Amino acid sequence: MKDLKQPAFQFYPGDWLKDPQLSKCEPATRGIWIDAIAAMHENCRSGTLSGTPGQLSRVLRCSEAAFMAAVDDLQATGAADVTKCRGNVTLVNRRMHEAAKAREENRIRQARHRGKNDVTSNVTSYSSSSSSKDPPTPLSLDPMFVIFWEVYPLKIAKQDAVKSWAKIHPNQKLLDKMLSALNVQARSKQWQKDGGAFIPHPATWLNKRRWEDDLKVYKCVDSSEPIYDEPGSDPVFNLETAPDGRRIAVKVK
Repeated sequence: MKDLKQPAFQFYPGDWLKDPQLSKCEPATRGIWIDAIAAMHENCRSGTLSGTPGQLSRVLRCSEAAFMAAVDDLQATGAADVTKCRGNVTLVNRRMHEAAKAREENRIRQARHRGKNDVTSNVTSYSSSSSSKDPPTPLSLDPMFVIFWEVYPLKIAKQDAVKSWAKIHPNQKLLDKMLSALNVQARSKQWQKDGGAFIPHPATWLNKRRWEDDLKVYKCVDSSEPIYDEPGSDPVFNLETAPDGRRIAVKVK
């Protein structure tokens, strides 16, 4: 059952005015943040808002420069959870996020209860094999999983990934570590080989804790983009000293 759209959300002026982290923000940041909260409410009251800086600046009715300044301000003061990865920005309102998780958990409990009642009241309509099975349980989509799923380059077996995610139940710090690892691994030679044929399924990546892999980093001195490679593979670049003394990266042939 879909979450019915609510025309309004609870707003506590006292909490807004007394929030020490929010009070440290610039007035322009607070104006953009209240628009972001309203947009999160429109987005199924999820407590999250994701997109490129250009997209989100249009949603929040401000310039891209003003948006990025607000993002940096929110992150520096801790007024919001902010994640930046692969050109996307995700904002999380902690109170709305927790409320969304609580609603989803309550929905699942009610679905389980209804399912058990259905089995009890219609027991004669079930075969012995089917009556011994529990009704399927809807899977909770943690807003942090939504962020992970948006970033992961291989969109396959989503329900398996949701189950793996629920076993780990990452917090914001672990999510940031996962996204940083994905930012490295997505550029690796192995993951880019044959059009991504060797990218692990997201559930496998989670189950094997692949964010803990020890990845080597090769950086080209004259480039703003680092060159990444998998452990144990040949380097893409060798660092050498040029005649003028500069350290440069020479591509391996």
